[in-house]
Amino acid sequence: MTGFHAPPSDRLVLAPSGLRAIAVARTIDVRVFLDPAAPVTAIARPLARRLPGMPPAPDSGTTALPRPLLIRFVRPYADIRRARFVAALPDDALLDLGRDVLGTVTVRLDLKAGQIRRLDPDAAARLADHATRIPVTLRDDGLTMPGQLDGQAVTITFDTAPRDQPPPPATVPVTIAGQTLSARRGADGHVSIGWDAFADRRLVLDLPHGAIWLD
Repeated sequence: MTGFHAPPSDRLVLAPSGLRAIAVARTIDVRVFLDPAAPVTAIARPLARRLPGMPPAPDSGTTALPRPLLIRFVRPYADIRRARFVAALPDDALLDLGRDVLGTVTVRLDLKAGQIRRLDPDAAARLADHATRIPVTLRDDGLTMPGQLDGQAVTITFDTAPRDQPPPPATVPVTIAGQTLSARRGADGHVSIGWDAFADRRLVLDLPHGAIWLD
């Protein structure tokens, strides 16, 4: 196994483009986006060209990697065997981490302090003692959660994809697990929230157990 020359940073940056952190891809420090709504991690082609064992001409869609990509991100490593390839990501990021990585680890995200850390199993098991659980549904086309808008039950999409332009400003309050959060409602009535809804909060991304916890 290829060694890692440095641990990833525990710093987290909430920007208009998305939620960013640092990981190590083999021996390369890379800026990454956290994108739990994406089933599969995306690799920017500038990084693919620097890594041995990548497909010589990455295709669109999901591609099986001839050589697994080992990355380090708040735990010893993740072994990525499939990926999407994209021409570029915003802010010079090189990876868009999907559920193939984020679905295997429970992490505490302090968006106010800009810190990320992994929770060990004992700490994760105690979340119910002090945190509010939001059940999430993991689908191929995204991640959703139940909520209420104007007193009516709605399915809310968690939009975490990186973007070159910031999303439109939040326009409607929604209630999720008894908490009021800012959301966006499209012309078709579709309701979504982004990382910005949690800008002043601490939350735990607990996808192995199908939940987000407000801590």
